Formats: sequence, C-alpha cells, structure tokens
Amino acid sequence: MLGDSAFDMLPDGRDVLAAGRVQGLAMPFGRGRVGVLGEAAMLTAQVTGGGLQFGMNWPGADDKQLALNVVRWLSGAL
Repeated sequence: MLGDSAFDMLPDGRDVLAAGRVQGLAMPFGRGRVGVLGEAAMLTAQVTGGGLQFGMNWPGADDKQLALNVVRWLSGAL
C-alpha cells in the first residue's frame, strides 16, 4: 500500500493524495506466481526530450530495487 505521503500527479497539474492505494500486487496462482503492476513506467528508465527523468531515473525512487524484488519473488528466490 502507498504511504501517507504518496500522491498522484494529474495531467492538469494537480496533486491528489494517494495514501492507502495499491500500485501493485503479487500472489501465488495455481502452481506458480503472478505479479501485477499498475504503472509500466516503474520498470523503465526514461528521459524526455526536455530532460525530465522518470521511472528508474526518478531521483530518490527505489524502482530498481522493486524490479529486483519482483523478479526474485517470481523466480522463487525470495
């Protein structure tokens, strides 16, 4: 679950609190495991033409660790 300081940046420039929402989930499924993420950019490292960085490039984000944790969990290593 997202923490109390989480917020959504809406296209119109407003910030809306997102505390308590879920951005992804992981669970056993049949004989395997499944992970679902609600934002594809979390697993990317992008830079816009204007130099804006997001995804794994966002300063202070821990998306790299998230990606490692998801892959390790899906593989059964965690």
